Amino acid sequence: MTDLFALLDEPRFPWGDPEILKKKFLVVSAQLHPDRVHSAPELERAAAAVKFSELNSAYRILGDPKERLRHFIEVERGRKISGIQTIPDLAADLFLEVGALLQGADQFLAERRKVSSPLLRAQLFAQGLEWAERLNQCSGTLRQRWESLLQRVRESNEPWKSPATPDERARLLDELELMYRSLAFLGRWMDQLQSRTVQLAE
Repeated sequence: MTDLFALLDEPRFPWGDPEILKKKFLVVSAQLHPDRVHSAPELERAAAAVKFSELNSAYRILGDPKERLRHFIEVERGRKISGIQTIPDLAADLFLEVGALLQGADQFLAERRKVSSPLLRAQLFAQGLEWAERLNQCSGTLRQRWESLLQRVRESNEPWKSPATPDERARLLDELELMYRSLAFLGRWMDQLQSRTVQLAE
């Protein structure tokens, strides 16, 4: 498994400063940009293009808090995270609420698609606004939970910096994986709610 932290000379911590990461990326990308070898043999140009692509991928992943956390956990454990379909306890309380809301919005959208009369569509407009408001309120709740989890990830840098026993490091990695799994579900649900909101506005 490629250590993307090493590619950008980035300290391996769960959370990183986006501005510092951007500065590092700009410095390294200037050094590795394919334009620097535009007159080199084709194999060298191809290798430079691959390195530059890897660098861009590393920057994208390490600049995204959720993806950075995933990569951090996988590099530390030496294996991919599995079983992501299991809803973690940190997000389980929202599962039924989000599911019912998405199902209701889908039913409303399906009924609205069947209506061709402009008068009937106008009558459904107010209901559409109500559904959009409910979706936005739920999105706000998910966003608050998302921000709260990201704050916990930020705070996890300090305990990770201090010397820890293997058991303490394993416990912290377990906590971080739980946070990652929760962020993954919250992100998926926020995307689904946003998709329905866009459809309601059409």
